[in-house]
Amino acid sequence: MSLIIFESNNLNGLLPFTSNHSPLELRIGAFTNLERLQHLYKGKGIILVVRDNIKNIIQDRFPNLSINPENIPK
Repeated sequence: MSLIIFESNNLNGLLPFTSNHSPLELRIGAFTNLERLQHLYKGKGIILVVRDNIKNIIQDRFPNLSINPENIPK
């Protein structure tokens, strides 16, 4: 089973943070949204679907995750 996390198109409320970040990187307290999901779903594959203009940035930050794959499992 894989956990598929995608961004919505409603990012205006998070500007200017979302200019070069995904909302998954928002830090609330000690952890980011992504860190919380990784902790909750240990052992599950995580697939991130992000905007094309930040895809390379996210791949550099999270090389162990699948970012915008061509085939997304059911």
